[in-house]
Amino acid sequence: MNARSFPAVAVLAAILSAACASDPEPPITPRYETLKLEELEKLAAADPAEGIEAALNMLSGPSLLAADQLEASLRKSAEALARRYESRIAAGDFAGARADGRSLRFLAEDPATAPWLPEGFALDRSDAELTFRMAERLWGEGKETSSLFVFLEALDAGYRDDAALRTFAGRAYSLGNRQVLKRIEAVSPSALTAEAREWATGSVSMAEMRTGTVTIWVNRGIRIEQGIGTPDRGIGSGFFIDRRGFLLTNYHVISSEVDPEYEGYSRLYIRLPGQTTDRIPAKVVGWDRVLDLALVKADVEPSYVFSFTGRREFAPGDRIYAIGSPVGLDNTLTAGIVSAVGRRFLPLGEVIQVDAAVNPGNSGGPLLDAEGELAGVVFAGLPRYQGLNFAVPAAWAVRILPDLFQGGEVRHSWLGIAAYESRDGLSAVYRHPDGSPSAPPAGDLVRLAGTACKTLSEAQAVLLSYDPGTLVPVDVRSGGSIRRSWILLRPRPFSPGEIAVRRDIKERLLAPFFGMQVTSTGRNSYVIDRVLPGTIADEAGLSERDPLVIKDIQVNKENRALFMSLYVKKRKAGFLESLIQIASTLDLDSFL
Repeated sequence: MNARSFPAVAVLAAILSAACASDPEPPITPRYETLKLEELEKLAAADPAEGIEAALNMLSGPSLLAADQLEASLRKSAEALARRYESRIAAGDFAGARADGRSLRFLAEDPATAPWLPEGFALDRSDAELTFRMAERLWGEGKETSSLFVFLEALDAGYRDDAALRTFAGRAYSLGNRQVLKRIEAVSPSALTAEAREWATGSVSMAEMRTGTVTIWVNRGIRIEQGIGTPDRGIGSGFFIDRRGFLLTNYHVISSEVDPEYEGYSRLYIRLPGQTTDRIPAKVVGWDRVLDLALVKADVEPSYVFSFTGRREFAPGDRIYAIGSPVGLDNTLTAGIVSAVGRRFLPLGEVIQVDAAVNPGNSGGPLLDAEGELAGVVFAGLPRYQGLNFAVPAAWAVRILPDLFQGGEVRHSWLGIAAYESRDGLSAVYRHPDGSPSAPPAGDLVRLAGTACKTLSEAQAVLLSYDPGTLVPVDVRSGGSIRRSWILLRPRPFSPGEIAVRRDIKERLLAPFFGMQVTSTGRNSYVIDRVLPGTIADEAGLSERDPLVIKDIQVNKENRALFMSLYVKKRKAGFLESLIQIASTLDLDSFL
């Protein structure tokens, strides 16, 4: 939770507000402690992984069922999950098999849950092998670039088959992907032919790279204001990542094409460099509202394709270049340095801050180093401020590229909690109404899926590497002891904060949005139990034992903001009553 960043976030939210649409109301997840036996059996029949989650949750907490009933259900669900794992492999559903395999591996590695697995059961395929099979299947389906990036995941997981390395090196060469070739060479130099190695290590000029960018033109018809009609046009940038005409851009550039709340006219075109009069029709293939990225397809064969792996780490001071179409001026190249990394301006992940000139129309263009390695995708600048511009890091874009190629909206995994980040690590401060019933509402997060996470970005990166439907262990320290919860990862809604405001009681919203926990003392009256350092409540001068009354709460959807008016008797001010208004972005970056 980074409450101090709200002013900057609010400005960025206003820039991108036209791209934001409300989520459809998701179903309410049932609380497991109220389940009857037939309800638990029905749940397990629909999804054995959720059956395991429910039974383990009920065994360690309140339940209407006896322990022997829960143990029998748990054993039955584990057997069903093992069968589904095998059947998915047989059917060629390697993505589903990988999710089930990861769930089973976590269960097998825990002495407390291993006995529930079928006797003699053993995973016969590694995570790396299943990921490689996913890459092979994608290649067979014609999703060639997506296949390359999934193969990189297999390499990261330890896959080292010599024949596969040679095959994918040849494929990367045929697709013109230098950076993937370099990554394969780092693992196995002999996998590359002499011709491929010479090409991969060759230099690329900025002039050549500029030919791989486009101007994106969105025609939204005529806008009527005060009886006067003016053309409604949206201009952005994009860059090719596939020789068949696939290109990356920002979601907010093309949002009118796929936003269900947009009811007007919208047509998408691209313009190639130097061809200001030719408009080529294009279509949106996949999009990610949370990371503000989109994949677009046009029937054109680009002269240059950008390649990247997201493996290079950029640091402040590194030289970078931005290519785009500011105010429609195509092929504009600007230069600068990385000003900062790790900025948290999006609801998920981090962004890079740069001082290269970025103006309206640059959104969606590439940010590069001198060797042509993609540093990020330019997505916004702050109006009226010079040199404050931002890009989505390539490392985060790489994680979702295969999902973008699958088509439709990308859905990320989440636990369903809001966490507070401090020097000591992460603490759960809120359980979302739409989150997992097993998610911890409080406590220090020690490990997530076996990985120690000290920051929100680290935890979100871990979650991004697991598909929804994976059962993961979460270790939380509370009251001096560590307790393990088993959580089935579910699809993350676009705006958990907006859903929380609609569904939850107002006093529970105080912790995730403003950083204070309270106890009710009467109707709309509360006393503050805890104020989290560095949050909005702390900056407003609130402290423990301050009495307060919630006067009003308002949501500004246009600017993606939540406002709350409070009557407060500040203890540090002699309990003199005052009326204050505090504000937070709806799109919190603290949800996991």
